[in-house]
Amino acid sequence: MKILQLCNRVPFPPLDGGSLAICNLTKAFIDAGHSISMAVLDPSGRDTSVGKKYHGLASFYSVPVDTSVHVSGAIRTLLTGKSYNVTRFISREFTRLLKEVLVRENPDVVQVEGLYMSPYIETIRENSSAKIVLRTHNVEHRIWKQMSGAAFPGLKKIYLGILARRLKVYEEDRLNLSDAIIPITPLDEVALRELGCRVPMHTAAFGINVAEYIPSGIMDIPSVFHLGAMDWKPNAEGVKWFLEKVWPDVHSRMPGLKLHLGGKGMPSGLLKKAPPGVVVTGAIADARQYMASRQIMIVPLLSGGGMRVKIIEGMAMGKAIISTPVGCEGISCTPGKDILVAATPAELAEKIIHCASNPDFCLAIGKNARTLAENEYNNRLIAARLLGFYEKLISR
Repeated sequence: MKILQLCNRVPFPPLDGGSLAICNLTKAFIDAGHSISMAVLDPSGRDTSVGKKYHGLASFYSVPVDTSVHVSGAIRTLLTGKSYNVTRFISREFTRLLKEVLVRENPDVVQVEGLYMSPYIETIRENSSAKIVLRTHNVEHRIWKQMSGAAFPGLKKIYLGILARRLKVYEEDRLNLSDAIIPITPLDEVALRELGCRVPMHTAAFGINVAEYIPSGIMDIPSVFHLGAMDWKPNAEGVKWFLEKVWPDVHSRMPGLKLHLGGKGMPSGLLKKAPPGVVVTGAIADARQYMASRQIMIVPLLSGGGMRVKIIEGMAMGKAIISTPVGCEGISCTPGKDILVAATPAELAEKIIHCASNPDFCLAIGKNARTLAENEYNNRLIAARLLGFYEKLISR
Protein backbone atom coordinates (compact mmCIF):
# COMPACT_ATOMS: atom_id res chain seq x y z
CA MET A 1 0.00 0.00 0.00
CA LYS A 2 1.19 3.54 -0.77
CA ILE A 3 0.34 6.10 1.91
CA LEU A 4 1.03 9.83 1.73
CA GLN A 5 1.03 11.71 5.04
CA LEU A 6 0.34 15.46 5.20
CA CYS A 7 1.79 17.26 8.24
CA ASN A 8 1.60 20.89 9.37
CA ARG A 9 5.25 20.81 10.50
CA VAL A 10 8.31 18.60 10.25
CA PRO A 11 7.65 15.82 12.79
CA PHE A 12 11.25 14.81 13.38
CA PRO A 13 13.05 14.65 15.58
CA PRO A 14 9.90 13.76 17.56
CA LEU A 15 10.25 16.10 20.53
CA ASP A 16 6.56 16.48 21.40
CA GLY A 17 3.39 14.42 21.55
CA GLY A 18 2.07 15.36 18.11
CA SER A 19 5.35 14.52 16.40
CA LEU A 20 5.61 11.22 18.27
CA ALA A 21 2.06 10.28 17.26
CA ILE A 22 2.98 10.83 13.61
CA CYS A 23 6.44 9.27 13.64
CA ASN A 24 5.51 6.15 15.60
CA LEU A 25 2.70 5.28 13.20
CA THR A 26 4.92 6.07 10.20
CA LYS A 27 7.56 3.68 11.47
CA ALA A 28 4.99 0.94 12.10
CA PHE A 29 3.62 1.31 8.55
CA ILE A 30 7.11 1.03 7.07
CA ASP A 31 8.03 -1.93 9.30
CA ALA A 32 4.89 -3.65 7.99
CA GLY A 33 6.25 -3.32 4.44
CA HIS A 34 4.29 -0.36 3.07
CA SER A 35 5.57 2.61 1.04
CA ILE A 36 5.19 5.85 2.99
CA SER A 37 5.75 9.37 1.68
CA MET A 38 5.39 12.63 3.56
CA ALA A 39 4.62 16.22 2.56
CA VAL A 40 4.95 18.95 5.19
CA LEU A 41 4.76 22.64 5.89
CA ASP A 42 8.16 23.64 7.26
CA PRO A 43 7.81 26.69 9.54
CA SER A 44 11.56 26.77 10.18
CA GLY A 45 12.52 26.77 6.50
CA ARG A 46 15.51 24.61 7.41
CA ASP A 47 17.09 21.94 5.26
CA THR A 48 14.99 18.82 5.72
CA SER A 49 16.85 16.51 3.35
CA VAL A 50 17.22 14.16 6.33
CA GLY A 51 13.47 13.59 6.09
CA LYS A 52 13.72 11.08 3.26
CA LYS A 53 16.00 8.90 5.37
CA TYR A 54 13.98 9.18 8.55
CA HIS A 55 12.38 5.82 9.36
CA GLY A 56 12.96 4.78 5.73
CA LEU A 57 10.45 7.13 4.10
CA ALA A 58 10.03 6.48 0.38
CA SER A 59 9.92 10.23 -0.33
CA PHE A 60 9.89 13.47 1.63
CA TYR A 61 8.63 16.85 0.41
CA SER A 62 8.50 20.23 2.13
CA VAL A 63 8.05 23.95 1.52
CA PRO A 64 9.01 26.76 3.91
CA VAL A 65 5.84 28.29 5.37
CA ASP A 66 5.67 30.64 8.36
CA THR A 67 2.83 29.26 10.50
CA SER A 68 3.70 31.21 13.65
CA VAL A 69 1.13 33.42 15.34
CA HIS A 70 1.26 37.14 14.41
CA VAL A 71 -0.87 39.85 15.99
CA SER A 72 -1.50 41.47 12.60
CA GLY A 73 -2.67 38.18 11.13
CA ALA A 74 -4.91 37.49 14.11
CA ILE A 75 -6.56 40.93 13.86
CA ARG A 76 -6.98 40.68 10.09
CA THR A 77 -8.58 37.24 10.36
CA LEU A 78 -10.77 38.40 13.24
CA LEU A 79 -12.31 41.00 10.94
CA THR A 80 -12.94 38.48 8.13
CA GLY A 81 -14.90 36.03 10.27
CA LYS A 82 -12.53 33.15 9.46
CA SER A 83 -10.66 30.88 11.88
CA TYR A 84 -7.10 32.09 12.49
CA ASN A 85 -6.29 28.65 13.91
CA VAL A 86 -6.73 27.33 10.37
CA THR A 87 -5.85 30.16 7.98
CA ARG A 88 -2.21 30.38 9.07
CA PHE A 89 -1.67 26.87 7.69
CA ILE A 90 -3.04 27.65 4.22
CA SER A 91 -0.26 28.08 1.66
CA ARG A 92 -0.34 28.49 -2.13
CA GLU A 93 3.19 27.11 -2.31
CA PHE A 94 2.18 23.96 -0.46
CA THR A 95 -0.90 23.58 -2.65
CA ARG A 96 1.32 23.62 -5.76
CA LEU A 97 3.69 21.13 -4.18
CA LEU A 98 0.85 18.84 -3.16
CA LYS A 99 -0.51 18.68 -6.71
CA GLU A 100 2.92 17.59 -7.96
CA VAL A 101 3.33 15.04 -5.18
CA LEU A 102 -0.06 13.45 -5.81
CA VAL A 103 0.83 12.86 -9.46
CA ARG A 104 4.34 11.63 -8.68
CA GLU A 105 3.45 9.31 -5.78
CA ASN A 106 -0.02 8.15 -6.89
CA PRO A 107 -0.95 7.11 -3.32
CA ASP A 108 -3.68 4.68 -2.35
CA VAL A 109 -4.38 6.62 0.86
CA VAL A 110 -3.67 10.22 1.87
CA GLN A 111 -3.52 10.46 5.65
CA VAL A 112 -4.18 14.07 6.66
CA GLU A 113 -2.53 14.60 10.05
CA GLY A 114 -4.91 16.83 11.96
CA LEU A 115 -7.63 19.38 11.30
CA TYR A 116 -5.16 22.13 10.38
CA MET A 117 -4.15 20.25 7.22
CA SER A 118 -7.76 19.65 6.19
CA PRO A 119 -7.90 22.78 3.96
CA TYR A 120 -6.06 20.64 1.41
CA ILE A 121 -8.77 17.96 1.18
CA GLU A 122 -10.32 19.61 -1.89
CA THR A 123 -6.92 19.72 -3.62
CA ILE A 124 -6.42 16.02 -2.94
CA ARG A 125 -9.90 15.19 -4.24
CA GLU A 126 -9.35 17.17 -7.45
CA ASN A 127 -5.94 15.67 -8.21
CA SER A 128 -6.07 12.08 -6.95
CA SER A 129 -8.31 9.04 -6.68
CA ALA A 130 -6.73 8.14 -3.33
CA LYS A 131 -8.88 7.58 -0.27
CA ILE A 132 -8.65 10.60 2.02
CA VAL A 133 -8.36 9.90 5.74
CA LEU A 134 -8.44 12.67 8.35
CA ARG A 135 -6.53 11.67 11.47
CA THR A 136 -7.95 13.82 14.26
CA HIS A 137 -5.30 14.17 16.96
CA ASN A 138 -7.84 16.16 19.01
CA VAL A 139 -11.35 17.54 18.79
CA GLU A 140 -9.75 20.93 18.33
CA HIS A 141 -12.53 23.39 19.16
CA ARG A 142 -13.07 21.76 22.55
CA ILE A 143 -9.52 22.67 23.60
CA TRP A 144 -10.10 26.34 22.84
CA LYS A 145 -13.52 26.28 24.48
CA GLN A 146 -11.94 24.84 27.65
CA MET A 147 -9.22 27.50 27.61
CA SER A 148 -11.84 30.22 27.18
CA GLY A 149 -13.80 28.83 30.10
CA ALA A 150 -10.71 28.81 32.33
CA ALA A 151 -9.52 32.32 31.37
CA PHE A 152 -10.16 35.33 33.57
CA PRO A 153 -12.89 37.73 32.38
CA GLY A 154 -11.52 40.19 29.86
CA LEU A 155 -10.41 40.55 26.25
CA LYS A 156 -8.42 37.31 26.26
CA LYS A 157 -11.44 35.31 27.38
CA ILE A 158 -13.61 36.95 24.72
CA TYR A 159 -11.03 36.31 22.00
CA LEU A 160 -10.56 32.65 23.00
CA GLY A 161 -14.32 32.23 22.89
CA ILE A 162 -14.42 33.65 19.35
CA LEU A 163 -11.64 31.29 18.26
CA ALA A 164 -13.48 28.30 19.77
CA ARG A 165 -16.77 29.12 18.07
CA ARG A 166 -15.20 29.70 14.66
CA LEU A 167 -13.12 26.57 14.95
CA LYS A 168 -16.20 24.52 15.81
CA VAL A 169 -17.96 25.75 12.67
CA TYR A 170 -14.92 24.86 10.59
CA GLU A 171 -14.50 21.47 12.28
CA GLU A 172 -18.12 20.57 11.59
CA ASP A 173 -17.69 21.60 7.96
CA ARG A 174 -14.66 19.32 7.48
CA LEU A 175 -16.00 16.15 9.10
CA ASN A 176 -17.73 14.64 6.10
CA LEU A 177 -15.36 15.74 3.33
CA SER A 178 -12.92 12.86 3.84
CA ASP A 179 -13.56 9.18 3.17
CA ALA A 180 -12.86 8.22 6.78
CA ILE A 181 -11.76 9.68 10.09
CA ILE A 182 -9.20 8.24 12.51
CA PRO A 183 -9.72 9.57 16.06
CA ILE A 184 -7.12 8.87 18.75
CA THR A 185 -9.56 7.92 21.52
CA PRO A 186 -13.09 6.47 21.85
CA LEU A 187 -14.12 9.71 23.61
CA ASP A 188 -13.09 11.70 20.55
CA GLU A 189 -15.04 9.31 18.30
CA VAL A 190 -18.20 9.96 20.34
CA ALA A 191 -17.61 13.73 20.23
CA LEU A 192 -17.13 13.65 16.45
CA ARG A 193 -20.36 11.70 15.99
CA GLU A 194 -22.15 14.30 18.10
CA LEU A 195 -20.74 17.02 15.82
CA GLY A 196 -22.39 15.30 12.86
CA CYS A 197 -19.73 12.98 11.45
CA ARG A 198 -21.26 10.40 9.10
CA VAL A 199 -18.21 8.90 7.39
CA PRO A 200 -16.60 5.65 8.63
CA MET A 201 -14.37 5.94 11.69
CA HIS A 202 -11.67 3.74 13.17
CA THR A 203 -10.16 4.64 16.55
CA ALA A 204 -6.37 4.16 16.55
CA ALA A 205 -4.70 5.03 19.85
CA PHE A 206 -1.19 6.43 20.14
CA GLY A 207 1.15 3.45 20.26
CA ILE A 208 4.75 2.84 21.23
CA ASN A 209 7.35 0.13 20.92
CA VAL A 210 7.25 -0.80 24.60
CA ALA A 211 10.55 -2.71 24.36
CA GLU A 212 12.34 0.59 23.77
CA TYR A 213 11.21 1.91 27.16
CA ILE A 214 13.12 0.44 30.08
CA PRO A 215 11.70 1.10 33.58
CA SER A 216 14.40 2.43 35.89
CA GLY A 217 12.71 1.67 39.19
CA ILE A 218 12.53 3.98 42.19
CA MET A 219 15.17 6.69 42.59
CA ASP A 220 17.06 7.04 45.88
CA ILE A 221 15.97 10.70 46.04
CA PRO A 222 12.34 11.22 44.98
CA SER A 223 11.67 13.94 42.44
CA VAL A 224 8.68 15.31 40.56
CA PHE A 225 8.75 16.15 36.86
CA HIS A 226 6.69 17.48 33.99
CA LEU A 227 7.71 16.90 30.38
CA GLY A 228 5.82 18.56 27.56
CA ALA A 229 6.03 21.16 24.81
CA MET A 230 5.31 24.52 26.40
CA ASP A 231 4.41 26.10 23.07
CA TRP A 232 1.19 24.03 23.23
CA LYS A 233 -1.21 26.29 25.12
CA PRO A 234 -2.83 23.62 27.36
CA ASN A 235 0.61 22.59 28.66
CA ALA A 236 1.62 26.21 29.36
CA GLU A 237 -1.72 26.86 31.04
CA GLY A 238 -1.49 23.71 33.18
CA VAL A 239 2.09 24.30 34.34
CA LYS A 240 1.31 27.93 35.24
CA TRP A 241 -1.67 26.75 37.29
CA PHE A 242 0.43 24.07 38.99
CA LEU A 243 3.21 26.51 39.90
CA GLU A 244 0.72 29.00 41.34
CA LYS A 245 -1.81 26.72 43.04
CA VAL A 246 -0.04 23.45 43.89
CA TRP A 247 3.73 23.69 44.10
CA PRO A 248 3.93 26.31 46.91
CA ASP A 249 1.98 23.94 49.19
CA VAL A 250 4.16 20.95 48.26
CA HIS A 251 7.40 22.90 48.62
CA SER A 252 6.47 24.29 52.04
CA ARG A 253 5.76 20.77 53.36
CA MET A 254 8.65 18.98 51.61
CA PRO A 255 11.31 21.65 50.92
CA GLY A 256 13.85 19.05 49.79
CA LEU A 257 11.64 17.77 46.97
CA LYS A 258 12.55 19.06 43.51
CA LEU A 259 10.24 19.77 40.58
CA HIS A 260 11.87 19.36 37.16
CA LEU A 261 10.32 21.05 34.12
CA GLY A 262 11.41 19.98 30.64
CA GLY A 263 10.11 20.70 27.14
CA LYS A 264 10.60 22.96 24.17
CA GLY A 265 9.10 26.43 24.09
CA MET A 266 9.76 27.06 27.79
CA PRO A 267 8.77 30.65 28.77
CA SER A 268 11.80 32.91 29.08
CA GLY A 269 10.69 34.02 32.53
CA LEU A 270 10.91 30.47 33.85
CA LEU A 271 14.29 29.90 32.22
CA LYS A 272 15.69 33.07 33.79
CA LYS A 273 14.21 32.69 37.27
CA ALA A 274 12.46 29.54 38.43
CA PRO A 275 10.36 29.38 41.62
CA PRO A 276 11.97 27.85 44.76
CA GLY A 277 12.57 24.12 44.40
CA VAL A 278 11.99 24.15 40.61
CA VAL A 279 14.65 23.10 38.09
CA VAL A 280 13.90 24.26 34.52
CA THR A 281 15.72 22.47 31.71
CA GLY A 282 13.93 23.55 28.54
CA ALA A 283 14.09 21.43 25.38
CA ILE A 284 14.94 17.77 25.99
CA ALA A 285 16.93 15.80 23.42
CA ASP A 286 16.06 12.36 24.81
CA ALA A 287 12.72 12.04 26.62
CA ARG A 288 13.38 8.51 27.83
CA GLN A 289 16.70 9.46 29.37
CA TYR A 290 15.08 12.48 31.01
CA MET A 291 12.29 10.38 32.51
CA ALA A 292 14.59 7.56 33.56
CA SER A 293 16.24 9.56 36.35
CA ARG A 294 13.00 10.93 37.78
CA GLN A 295 10.20 9.33 39.71
CA ILE A 296 6.85 11.11 39.95
CA MET A 297 5.30 12.44 36.75
CA ILE A 298 2.66 15.18 36.87
CA VAL A 299 0.14 15.99 34.12
CA PRO A 300 -1.69 19.13 35.37
CA LEU A 301 -3.84 19.76 32.31
CA LEU A 302 -6.97 21.88 32.59
CA SER A 303 -7.86 21.70 28.90
CA GLY A 304 -7.06 19.45 25.97
CA GLY A 305 -8.29 16.55 23.93
CA GLY A 306 -7.07 13.42 22.21
CA MET A 307 -4.51 11.45 24.21
CA ARG A 308 -1.55 12.53 26.31
CA VAL A 309 1.36 10.89 24.58
CA LYS A 310 3.71 11.56 27.47
CA ILE A 311 1.43 9.61 29.83
CA ILE A 312 1.77 6.50 27.65
CA GLU A 313 5.54 6.95 27.56
CA GLY A 314 5.64 7.52 31.32
CA MET A 315 3.59 4.37 31.89
CA ALA A 316 5.97 2.35 29.72
CA MET A 317 8.84 3.73 31.83
CA GLY A 318 7.07 2.54 35.00
CA LYS A 319 6.50 6.02 36.43
CA ALA A 320 4.02 6.97 39.13
CA ILE A 321 1.82 9.40 37.21
CA ILE A 322 -0.44 11.98 38.87
CA SER A 323 -2.88 13.62 36.48
CA THR A 324 -5.88 15.89 36.46
CA PRO A 325 -9.06 14.26 35.08
CA VAL A 326 -8.62 16.15 31.78
CA GLY A 327 -5.02 14.97 31.48
CA CYS A 328 -5.83 11.26 31.42
CA GLU A 329 -8.97 11.43 29.29
CA GLY A 330 -9.01 8.83 26.54
CA ILE A 331 -6.53 6.50 28.26
CA SER A 332 -7.69 3.07 29.44
CA CYS A 333 -6.33 3.59 32.94
CA THR A 334 -7.71 2.77 36.40
CA PRO A 335 -7.25 5.51 39.03
CA GLY A 336 -5.54 4.17 42.11
CA LYS A 337 -4.13 1.17 40.23
CA ASP A 338 -1.98 2.35 37.32
CA ILE A 339 -2.40 6.13 37.67
CA LEU A 340 -3.39 8.68 40.32
CA VAL A 341 -6.01 11.32 39.52
CA ALA A 342 -6.48 14.62 41.35
CA ALA A 343 -9.16 17.19 40.54
CA THR A 344 -8.13 20.02 42.88
CA PRO A 345 -4.84 21.66 43.91
CA ALA A 346 -5.17 20.21 47.42
CA GLU A 347 -5.70 16.67 46.08
CA LEU A 348 -2.77 17.03 43.71
CA ALA A 349 -0.47 18.24 46.49
CA GLU A 350 -1.54 15.39 48.81
CA LYS A 351 -0.91 12.73 46.16
CA ILE A 352 2.52 14.14 45.34
CA ILE A 353 3.53 14.15 49.00
CA HIS A 354 2.16 10.63 49.51
CA CYS A 355 4.13 9.30 46.53
CA ALA A 356 7.31 11.09 47.57
CA SER A 357 6.99 9.62 51.07
CA ASN A 358 6.13 6.05 49.98
CA PRO A 359 8.55 4.60 47.41
CA ASP A 360 6.94 1.13 47.51
CA PHE A 361 3.58 2.65 46.62
CA CYS A 362 5.21 4.48 43.68
CA LEU A 363 6.79 1.25 42.50
CA ALA A 364 3.45 -0.61 42.56
CA ILE A 365 1.68 2.13 40.57
CA GLY A 366 4.56 2.18 38.07
CA LYS A 367 4.55 -1.61 37.58
CA ASN A 368 0.80 -1.60 36.88
CA ALA A 369 1.25 1.29 34.48
CA ARG A 370 3.92 -0.61 32.58
CA THR A 371 1.60 -3.61 32.25
CA LEU A 372 -1.15 -1.38 30.86
CA ALA A 373 1.23 0.09 28.27
CA GLU A 374 2.30 -3.40 27.18
CA ASN A 375 -1.27 -4.66 26.82
CA GLU A 376 -3.10 -1.65 25.35
CA TYR A 377 -0.60 0.54 23.49
CA ASN A 378 1.50 -1.80 21.36
CA ASN A 379 2.32 0.21 18.24
CA ARG A 380 2.64 -2.78 15.91
CA LEU A 381 -0.83 -4.13 16.73
CA ILE A 382 -2.47 -0.68 16.54
CA ALA A 383 -0.94 -0.07 13.10
CA ALA A 384 -1.92 -3.53 11.86
CA ARG A 385 -5.57 -2.93 12.74
CA LEU A 386 -5.50 0.49 11.06
CA LEU A 387 -3.94 -0.95 7.89
CA GLY A 388 -6.68 -3.56 7.81
CA PHE A 389 -9.23 -0.75 7.94
CA TYR A 390 -7.45 0.99 5.05
CA GLU A 391 -7.53 -2.19 2.95
CA LYS A 392 -11.30 -2.39 3.37
CA LEU A 393 -11.66 1.32 2.63
CA ILE A 394 -9.70 0.97 -0.64
CA SER A 395 -11.69 -2.05 -1.76
CA ARG A 396 -15.04 -0.23 -1.48
